[in-house]
Amino acid sequence: LSSKLAPPRLPLSLVERSRLLNELDAARTHPLTLISASAGSGKTTLLSAWVASSREERRGQAAEREPALAWLSLEALDNDPIRFWASVIAALHTCLPRVGKTALAMVHSQEAPPLSIILTNLLDEIGRMHKELILILDDYHVIEDHFIHEAMLFLIDHLPPTLHLVLATRTDPELPLSRFRVRGQMVEVRSSDLRFTQEEATSFLLQRMGLPLSEEDAVTLHQRTEGWIAGLQLAALSLRKRQDLSGWVSDFAGSSRYLLDYVQQDILAPLPDPLQHFLLQTSLVTRMNAALCQAITAGPTLQKSQEMLEEVERANLFVVPLDEHRQWYRYHDLFREALRARLHAAQPELVSLLHIRAARWYETQSEWREAIAHALTAPDYPLAASLME
Repeated sequence: LSSKLAPPRLPLSLVERSRLLNELDAARTHPLTLISASAGSGKTTLLSAWVASSREERRGQAAEREPALAWLSLEALDNDPIRFWASVIAALHTCLPRVGKTALAMVHSQEAPPLSIILTNLLDEIGRMHKELILILDDYHVIEDHFIHEAMLFLIDHLPPTLHLVLATRTDPELPLSRFRVRGQMVEVRSSDLRFTQEEATSFLLQRMGLPLSEEDAVTLHQRTEGWIAGLQLAALSLRKRQDLSGWVSDFAGSSRYLLDYVQQDILAPLPDPLQHFLLQTSLVTRMNAALCQAITAGPTLQKSQEMLEEVERANLFVVPLDEHRQWYRYHDLFREALRARLHAAQPELVSLLHIRAARWYETQSEWREAIAHALTAPDYPLAASLME
């Protein structure tokens, strides 16, 4: 348990970005701070840097004026409500040893009262301390238990003014985020906020990773990765073993071995099979809406395909909305290339059929260029010839 109650020792150089550290300081003025972004975006690293910088800034201040920081790294085993709340109380104990003893005894009692009563007792104790407290729950996406989500909503709705909650997650939690947003109760940090700027990417590649790259090559890598931190780091690790750096940069794609392994092991593997299949099959198109996805995947209904698209968006699976109406989307280019490489390796017999389905759909829309391209890739030359005619 002790390893879960402290921020991991990560290289602060990855997130030496004052704009984000300053934004996180707003956590002290809002009940909830949500850091929701895709895998490899630097969520945990950013929080670790923020905690370290906060401690550095507070050095020399009076102890009673320092906000207390409690950290809990969650794992799949924490889906048990008793284990979850016992771990939360243990995290609070690390900075406020006198808080939570009664609540912890109630959690472990044979006839435990409802969680609302336990949490009310815990929150009352925290409120009486008159001590500012920031509770950080990292990897909240592993929590799937409905009762924990309900209790978390109760906690947020009844937070004392001195307690601030920070959730870091790969997927949006089952909480009424729109309500928090409208009421001004939440600070949000998203994938778009965490992406490296061109200047940050160049500094990371040339100075932190020590790569003898030209400015042009650094710009190319930033464009290919779209500022995705994990993509930049995996590219940098691969470049360390190369002689022709510029040649490798120009050919860098989602089929890179390190990138493929990361996408398969850290992103795809934990997903349910239907969602994996949807991602792989729709990776053959550069942009998509529900109707195109239904045609490619032979989905049962248009509504089901729309629900899958929105699930992909909520799960931060490298999808970029192309409008404000949740109709058209595209995948992050590197992620799409990795998905296509995985599809060709795992289900090569399906690739031709998917291209033909895409061609037929584009034909119904009179989008001849896309229809012909998919027919040629299938390859279905009779279909391509009829489309050309």
